[in-house]
Amino acid sequence: MSLKIDLGKYVITSNGRSFILNTKTILKSGENIGQENLSPLGYYPHLHQMHRDLFRLKINDDDIAEIKQLGEKIDSIAKELAEKLNTITND
Repeated sequence: MSLKIDLGKYVITSNGRSFILNTKTILKSGENIGQENLSPLGYYPHLHQMHRDLFRLKINDDDIAEIKQLGEKIDSIAKELAEKLNTITND
């Protein structure tokens, strides 16, 4: 099963054996200028293991000063991921 879930700065891919959490960048130089480049951050045998690191990274990307903001950010990440996964399972 091959999988690609684009979450903006991060992209989840799969190679059939594991889920891969990647950062996405657009190449700004070289012969592939303008093309998307994925750099692996981690390999996970189970989706629930990968989402723990995804949540941590996305939360660390924001300046969160209050517990309420943290809760809202977690809800937002969970909703975005659920919507992307539902799109894949419904195809």
